[in-house]
Amino acid sequence: MFDAPLQPENPIDLETEIRRLAALAPLVYDTMRAQEAQRLGVRVATLDEAVRKARPRSHSEEHGRPGFTFTEVEPWGEDVDGAALLDDIAATFRRFLSLPEGAADSLALWVLHTFAFEAFFISPRLSIRSPEKRCGKSTLLRILGFLTRRPLIAANISAASLFRVVEAERPTLLLDEFDSFGTANEDIRNVVNSGHARDGCAIRCDGDEHEPRRFSTWTPVALASIGRIAETLEDRSIIIRMQRKARDESFERLRGDRPDQFLSLRRRAARWVQDVKERLTNADPEAPAFLNDRAADNWRPLLAIADAAGEGWPDRARTACRVLTLGAVEDGEQDSTRTALLRDIRRIFAEYTRAEITSLDLCEALALDDGGPWAAFGKSEKPISPVNLARLLRPFGIRSRDVRLGGFGVRKAYRREAFEQAWERYLDEDTPEQPATPQQTNEIR
Repeated sequence: MFDAPLQPENPIDLETEIRRLAALAPLVYDTMRAQEAQRLGVRVATLDEAVRKARPRSHSEEHGRPGFTFTEVEPWGEDVDGAALLDDIAATFRRFLSLPEGAADSLALWVLHTFAFEAFFISPRLSIRSPEKRCGKSTLLRILGFLTRRPLIAANISAASLFRVVEAERPTLLLDEFDSFGTANEDIRNVVNSGHARDGCAIRCDGDEHEPRRFSTWTPVALASIGRIAETLEDRSIIIRMQRKARDESFERLRGDRPDQFLSLRRRAARWVQDVKERLTNADPEAPAFLNDRAADNWRPLLAIADAAGEGWPDRARTACRVLTLGAVEDGEQDSTRTALLRDIRRIFAEYTRAEITSLDLCEALALDDGGPWAAFGKSEKPISPVNLARLLRPFGIRSRDVRLGGFGVRKAYRREAFEQAWERYLDEDTPEQPATPQQTNEIR
């Protein structure tokens, strides 16, 4: 007579154990997989496969679409000095690129923002702009891909793919050649614009039943382009103006096949943000007074990071903010087309003694500046016309009116008083600027 086999007092529930192991972080599971396989009486490879299948799938995988693989970095094992970390990240950008003043510091702060963006309400877009090819924008985007949290580099993407990948993966989106596919695409611009704030979303019908669904668009985004992008995007961006290296400048060549050289920086970034995230969440840094409301919103996350890092970084961040922002104002890049038009019309009125100017005279005065936007306006690149002028001024409530001009009959003209309220509301200066164009005659045709 044979004895019945002994049963363990507490039999192992394999399904429960697999679910427990699948819930662990991959790095934690990796340290204990061999021991757990021996305890459960299975081969390590068999356990790995069972755990992989039991892990939660991404939204993309749940809907039958291939997901994205992101490498989650393990935070540094020791306390991290935030100021030293920012120093090292800024120095990394300067190793490979010719950058204008303030750019390396701003880029370092933006990199840490990608690890901490959930602590803020605003995620400033990073606009990387080159005047021509071979200024390093793609190299910069590649470095950002090695340094930021969950980077996803793409040279083209549809609006539908954009909000779905953001909803599913929360990547740091690094969009190259944005001028070729995004600037003129209103749907893509709307998605990128809306994700500037935490509550940004797109609403689409989804699934077999076509039920309306909310897709979050909240995630960090960098846009690389040749030339300017849409004004609404620039208004939500920290703008980095790239430049070609001078003949006497020398930089290291970036090796795209060696991302591990940046791993320690990413791990240190993850650890530092982990330790100061609560402080960043509660931060309310003082923004420089010269910033308008939108620009202040853009810079506050970066200023909060600089203030938390300490040492010289609070001053360095505000210096970079001043250089990049006021430099753009001097170049006229912070003005929208309509605001720039108001500014130039005010210059022209400063030279006229009469209270009104015909539409034709005003257009001709605007177009006299060969280097300005009005001499070659719009896609036609012809001088601005009275029709163009009326269209641009209409949102301000400014309209021409019929005036009788002696022997010239009735003409369309604009009165100075029609502009005064718009000048007060939309232009910062208290006094009219001197005209940028040659002095005009006071006679009106």
